[in-house]
Amino acid sequence: MHLSGLLTLFVGPLLVYLLRDSRTDFVARAAREALNFQLTLLLAWIITLISMFFIVGFFVLPFLGLISVAMPVWAAAMTSRGESYRYVVSLRLI
Repeated sequence: MHLSGLLTLFVGPLLVYLLRDSRTDFVARAAREALNFQLTLLLAWIITLISMFFIVGFFVLPFLGLISVAMPVWAAAMTSRGESYRYVVSLRLI
């Protein structure tokens, strides 16, 4: 579910979160973390695109692009080992 956010933004983690089995607490926590991170990224991308009118967004754009790819890949690697991963830069919306 962490990697599904790379292609589907927040839709993939949202579907996993909504369709999960109630007995799998580990999957629910991972889906919630991925969903919160993807929603935070969506908000960050919107703010960055708006700030591009003021030139500031052009400096933030490469950093945000790197975070958008690197963090889900790292989270997927940690989760595949059976470890619970918590994103550092994520708003806890859900």
